[in-house]
Amino acid sequence: MKINRHCALAVIPFLSLLSVSIPGAFAATQSDSSGRTSSYHLAPGDVLHLQVMTVGLDSLSGDLPVQSDGRVTLPTRPPEAVMAAGLTITQFQEAAQAAFRHYLRYPQVLVTLRSPHVDFVYLVGYFARDGAYPLGGESSSLANASANSAAVSAPGAFTALDAVALAGGAPEGDLSQVVLTRGRTTRVLNLDEAQRANDPRDNIQLLPNDVIFVPESRQHVTVQGQVNAPHNIPFKAGMELEEAIGDVGGVTAKADVSHVKVTHANGKELTIDLQKLIQTGAKDNIALQAGDIVTVPELLDRVLVLGEVRNPQTIPYKESLTVDDAIALSGGETPRADLSHVKLAHMDPASIQTIDLDRARREGSATQIKLKPGDVITVPTMDAQVFVLGSVTHPGPVPFRPGMTLLEALSGSAPETSRTAASVSAGASAGGPTTDADLYDAILTHADGTTVPVDLDKLIRKGDQQLNMKLAAGDSLYLPESKRVVYVFGAVNKPGAYYLSQNDKDRVLNALDMAAGSSPGADIGKAKLLRRSPDGKIVTTDLHLDKMLNKGQLQDNVQLLPGDVIFVPQQSRQPGISAGNLLPSLIYTLVPFLRP
Repeated sequence: MKINRHCALAVIPFLSLLSVSIPGAFAATQSDSSGRTSSYHLAPGDVLHLQVMTVGLDSLSGDLPVQSDGRVTLPTRPPEAVMAAGLTITQFQEAAQAAFRHYLRYPQVLVTLRSPHVDFVYLVGYFARDGAYPLGGESSSLANASANSAAVSAPGAFTALDAVALAGGAPEGDLSQVVLTRGRTTRVLNLDEAQRANDPRDNIQLLPNDVIFVPESRQHVTVQGQVNAPHNIPFKAGMELEEAIGDVGGVTAKADVSHVKVTHANGKELTIDLQKLIQTGAKDNIALQAGDIVTVPELLDRVLVLGEVRNPQTIPYKESLTVDDAIALSGGETPRADLSHVKLAHMDPASIQTIDLDRARREGSATQIKLKPGDVITVPTMDAQVFVLGSVTHPGPVPFRPGMTLLEALSGSAPETSRTAASVSAGASAGGPTTDADLYDAILTHADGTTVPVDLDKLIRKGDQQLNMKLAAGDSLYLPESKRVVYVFGAVNKPGAYYLSQNDKDRVLNALDMAAGSSPGADIGKAKLLRRSPDGKIVTTDLHLDKMLNKGQLQDNVQLLPGDVIFVPQQSRQPGISAGNLLPSLIYTLVPFLRP
């Protein structure tokens, strides 16, 4: 039979895709490096290694993927697509050899499995870490299982509870109402019972493309508004209001603590004076129930009056309202009030001033001390005190004692029960600075009105005890809210928000170091920097961390600006999907709602 020479040359472009190898005998084996045999059935995502020998040409070899439609495109002219999905390696080898016969004389084709496809399950809802997860074990055996099978788990199988554990659990989810979607069918799984009673009936084996949805649990308390980390917290018997607010990092400097609202699941609403609760230790009407919503409102168009007045409260702001008016509306001062050292804290711009209200009344100038919306008035007692205000867990007066230092005042600015994991340091372990406090620009105001800037970062984080100065009675320490924050997300060991140094000269590698470096499996060559431009647009810059860390090429180690986001993607084994392309815009959308 005569072969058309032009047809025989039609596969010459194959050389551009397949590497030329040394001709020689090759065994007709059908196994890959993992020991898979010819019983393996091909599926999209598999990568095959082809070797082709024919009369008059060198041996050709190369890798070809099984595409999403299940076909493999052979590099002939024109290209010929051969169905591979569902075939064994031997069957596909025969099909490929038959295809090459149209172009080559007596072709001999050898096919081996270079790398198998990865099957995924999808975990959505109230998992700690939702997303797509690869199935454990032999993916091919799962791919060949019945799509409608809901068999009870077998030893070594990847089960529903395995998936929950892999996703870090579901602390805010209801594991008794888990929904499994498999193809067009759904099933409700009681994984709570399966876990508690070791009942295997609902702890089924998962199959490729299963979707597990965990709904929100109603056994929680929602804390929202002007708190440092608003979120749902697990409910436990005996939980009280002050404990719930402590669990979310305490209130912010903008909180209206006199009008905290507790809304029960039945719609009943209570208004609690949290400031009075903390001062008096009263326990009336603060026991929480599952499903409660706690809302701490913002101090808008109001003035807060604290300390030695007969009725500490938040009062509505009106134009021309004075300090004397606000104290009078709060029932007037108590006999223990020290009117010569009244503290007035402004929110915008942030400042604290000490007012000698006694003298102002005598001179007739008290009516000239006007207030602004959000002002906080603290009337101290005749007993010696210092004041810790601003971004601290419980702003207000702190009892003074001779020799008291800055750190002692910070520690005394919150009760022992308000300790949280978000505390900035050991110096604030009693609840001093909140997580959004600007430790670099604190202000110490002495009783005589002189002010001293204080770098609490050096004192607390770096242990510079020379800055731990002694205080005098009547001193005020103010911690403003920080604005110098960057965010590091993705495949790093400690993702989150981090403060820039005082001189704002931190660079990309400094932020990566603060996040404890990249985690295993990180695709550091595809890291990205997201920055919002002055016109509001998001600008994305590629960060070649691999070149920075491995080759010392630091041109991408740029200086960071407040609000920058660094995203390090995880390496993906699923063809055609890149987490680095999908997640950064989503993360930047969420950043305005995050707090450090």
